[in-house]
Amino acid sequence: MSKLIKVDKDYKEWIVEISNKFRQNQLKAAFKANDLMLRFYWSVGRDISAMS
Repeated sequence: MSKLIKVDKDYKEWIVEISNKFRQNQLKAAFKANDLMLRFYWSVGRDISAMS
């Protein structure tokens, strides 16, 4: 029975680790997308300003 408890504990720790990595990568992707969109909007604004 103690082997089952160890495996269960290891599995839970692995799930927590995977969940944390997933969340970190979600945040990195969101930051990157926001950065790209801000750069795009700034360039559009710059182009509009240059046409005026």
